Formats: sequence, C-alpha cells, structure tokens
Amino acid sequence: MAQAREAIRIPIRPAGPHMGYAFLERLTRKPRFYLLLTLLPAAVPPYAQRVEDYWAEWGEAIWVVSEAFYQKRLLFDPYMPLMHLAVALLLVALFMGGQRMARPFALLVGLHFLFTLYIQTTVVTETYGLVVVSMLSLWYAIVAALWFWEALIGRSRLTFRRPAVGQFWLIAMAFMAFWDPDQPWQLDPAMILFSSSPAAFCMITPIYLSVLLLSDRPLNLPLLRVNGYLGLVVGVLTLGVAFTKDLSSGLYWVLLHVPMLVVSGYAFGTGLRTVEWANAGLDGEETPEGRLPPPTLGTR
Repeated sequence: MAQAREAIRIPIRPAGPHMGYAFLERLTRKPRFYLLLTLLPAAVPPYAQRVEDYWAEWGEAIWVVSEAFYQKRLLFDPYMPLMHLAVALLLVALFMGGQRMARPFALLVGLHFLFTLYIQTTVVTETYGLVVVSMLSLWYAIVAALWFWEALIGRSRLTFRRPAVGQFWLIAMAFMAFWDPDQPWQLDPAMILFSSSPAAFCMITPIYLSVLLLSDRPLNLPLLRVNGYLGLVVGVLTLGVAFTKDLSSGLYWVLLHVPMLVVSGYAFGTGLRTVEWANAGLDGEETPEGRLPPPTLGTR
C-alpha cells in the first residue's frame, strides 16, 4: 500500500501554467485558508453609488435592492429555454467529446459563473444607482477565476465511465438543480425549460460540481475544494431567505437548495480527503498505477 501511494506522487512540472498548482493544492488543505476566504470578502461592505454610509442605510435599502434584482432577473426569463438548452448541449458535448472538450468546457463554465455574478450581485436602481453585493461578487469571481485557470492548465481528466450505483444520487441532484421548479409545491415539468436555474449560482454549482465528481481522475483539487466550499457557504447564507417567507414557502425554499448544500459539501469533503491524488499526472497523463479509482473509493 505504501508503494502504491508513493507511486502516485509524481512531481509536478516546475514551469509553465502548472507552476502554481502545487502551491494552491497545499494552500487549499489548510483551515486558515478557508477562514480568510470567508471573512475577507464578508468584511467588504456592499457598494451603493448614492449611499455614503452603507451600513446605516442598507437596512432600508435591502427591500428596494431585492425588488430590483427580481425585476432584473425577469428580463432574462424569455431567454431561459435557450439557456437551459445551452447548458444541456454543453454537458452533452463534454460527455461525447471527452478530454478534447475539457478545456473549452471549463472556459464556458467560467463564463457562466461570471454571468451569475452579473445577474445576482450587481444591479442599477433609481434610488441608489449602481449597487454591488461585494461579498457575493468576490466569491463568485473566485469560482469563475478557478474555472478559467482550469481551462488554461487542463489539470482535470473530464472523461466518464458508467456511474457506480453509489453515484446516481449525484445525477439526481444535478437534475433537480437543472429543473429548479421554483414555484412553491408546483412540480411543473415545463420548468425544465422555463425555470431561472441557468441564472442562479445556487443551481449551476451542483450541476458543474457533479460533473467533476463523476469524472475520472486526476482532478483540479483546488477548484473542487474552493468551489465546493463557497457553494456550501453561499447555500447556508441563502437559507436565510426562508425566514422571510411563510412556513410552507420557506420549507420549499430550503428543499430547493438541498442539491446545492449536499453536492457542495460532498465536493468539499472529497477534495480534502483526496490529497494523495494531487500529483497524479498532468494533462490527462496516466499514473504508474494506471487510472485512479472513482471518488467513492479513493479516499484515505
């Protein structure tokens, strides 16, 4: 067993775009990294163009800003069928194209996260001008940047085998997030095309994390860990919206975010447990031990 673990630890190339991978892989194992990742963006106050004291007026402004975000999202409702189709075609292209599509896939996922940043963290209101939810903007930007980095270095082997029985729950969670029937207790099949899922960070995160978790190894571990952790943090914060609703609607809101919470938590935990995969080949190389095991079996 010791020989097998040693064989997998191949030195990372010291030059080129892979140069920072070893550093980030080590950094994202440390608890203090996640403490800083949580606290530093949270310390940045929301920005409002026409407000001098953010914290003094934010309590009154939040309802105006929330309504503005809702109206902004409604502007994109006519395009939701096309956006659902684009996400579905992107997934099909990856499954059919295999590793040839891995970098274009990562690039498009990064752009998708930037789109949710625009939709969900910035808005222009008549009263306050440009408003930016700085904390969420920074977290969303970090996730997008990591996906762009993956497109640059091609660390992950995004090829797929038949899922094990113990992995079908990931597919179910991704489907629920894609469907996102956001009207309380109305499980309308048409929402597979018409829901706002493609414009919501909380819904696209479990979809793309499931792709990583179902793929072969090696994986970009900093991407898996940080995307999973921030998905978990944003998911927990989003649950606060449930307390602004009546009991029935609030409970349904919580259920809608179960895929986000469960898949993000699983991705974060899997990423932390799979340190031994950190150096397992680059650009789709095989390790001396051959292909690494599926995520349900490859923990320490």
